[in-house]
Amino acid sequence: MAWLSHAGRVRRSVLTAMAVGLLLCGSLTACANRSGAAGKDGYKIAMSSNSMTAAPVLAALSRNTFSAHGITVKPVAMNGSSSNSLAALLSGDTQFAFLGGTNAVDARAQGSPVVIVGATATNLLTMSVSKKVADSLAERGVRPDSPIADRVKALKGLTIATSPPGSLSHTILLGMLKAFGVSQTAVKVVPSDPGAMTAGIKRGLYDAVFWPVGVMEPSYADGTAKLFISFPAGDVPQIPSFMQGVVITTERVVKSNPDAVKKVRDALIDAGNLIRQDEKTAKTAVKNYAFESVDQASFDQQWAIAKRAWLTDLKVPRTLYDSHMKVQALVGDAHYDKVTYDGLVLPAARS
Repeated sequence: MAWLSHAGRVRRSVLTAMAVGLLLCGSLTACANRSGAAGKDGYKIAMSSNSMTAAPVLAALSRNTFSAHGITVKPVAMNGSSSNSLAALLSGDTQFAFLGGTNAVDARAQGSPVVIVGATATNLLTMSVSKKVADSLAERGVRPDSPIADRVKALKGLTIATSPPGSLSHTILLGMLKAFGVSQTAVKVVPSDPGAMTAGIKRGLYDAVFWPVGVMEPSYADGTAKLFISFPAGDVPQIPSFMQGVVITTERVVKSNPDAVKKVRDALIDAGNLIRQDEKTAKTAVKNYAFESVDQASFDQQWAIAKRAWLTDLKVPRTLYDSHMKVQALVGDAHYDKVTYDGLVLPAARS
């Protein structure tokens, strides 16, 4: 598939989310809350995943930092799908959504009035390969400490599991391949979800997995996979910093209920402060809330890697926004001229 077709897939992904949002709004009673008002169960946030990218949000949910601000926020699981998270938000079924930064930018470019309330992390993606592939590559002289160009080129011919087209992981994967002259047609990219990734690599269905920190570590522990490329470790300086995870809402919610938006942001900042000031408490809370089945050693490894990339103040500096836009421009011919920093990022989140 040609590189320039990526923009078309992104547009289809975003338009699909918009269409699903409209369909949902015709069928869900929750759409009565498109004004941004809370439902009987409070506010809802669509969660695209519970990876380490979402740690500040998970800390807020697990410690219920929202209650101190007089607000109730409940998560709605979207099983690794940013498109579904976006659809839930646009339909009015949820008032907030957690997803990849690329999804927020693409949605805004396609006319969806989304607003970033805060960013949770930068560059947290990793490429894991099965033990069989790792051993085969090692025989060819390509190892996890080889030059990054050699490692990326060694991905040719592999079946790589990641999130669907239009998602951040999928977009960054294509950008990384392109940066090192590897055509997308040289690999087989398979859309998957976190639950299927570890099983898929263990059963030999996937040669590699491209996903944020927080999914593949148990596979490292049992020896079925090895870390091959790590963005948080700085393995790919050719790809600038990007907004790995963001919490978004809509302009309608911001205008109709600014107090709720402020309270949600303040509660997330409280969780970020907890991570910085009382890491042990925050770590235990997140582990028990979202990673209960993960062994402690694997979780400790995830946490240690991920905390380098968290944005615990939930800010989106202009420099990060500019860098992120350069990353999205790496892939395809999508037009982002209608997307602006002031239009996309909530004033309180700018710096």
